[in-house]
Amino acid sequence: MKRRDMIKKAILGGATLAFLPSVLKSCSEDEPIKEETLTIDLNDQANAALLSAGGYVVINHQIIVACTGFGDLPYTAADAFCTYCTGNLKYTGTSYVVWECSDCHSKFGWDGNVDSGPATNPLKVYRVSKLGNILTVHLG
Repeated sequence: MKRRDMIKKAILGGATLAFLPSVLKSCSEDEPIKEETLTIDLNDQANAALLSAGGYVVINHQIIVACTGFGDLPYTAADAFCTYCTGNLKYTGTSYVVWECSDCHSKFGWDGNVDSGPATNPLKVYRVSKLGNILTVHLG
């Protein structure tokens, strides 16, 4: 190796070492990881369907949120599209089956598992919490 090449590599290595700590610092434990969430105001007229059992809304053309009417927190949320054909899902709330594709008629349970196909991949479901009249869908 020529002296000139060795000096270039040493300079490049030194620059890398000077830059590396700033990259690693962004992953430090001092900064908490922020969870991505979606908030829904139940007082908003656009979300009025969520005030009745069986009602549902599609948020941002991506997430379907439904009022089950069951339990202390009667809300559930999932991706709005079928894992088989990307057809629109609707909330059915009948027994175990909760989500049904309007195109291929695949059915998914409350936990996202396929109840009947042709879909074979489960549906992504999300945790929902409520504080006052605000629902929070936890996407992370």
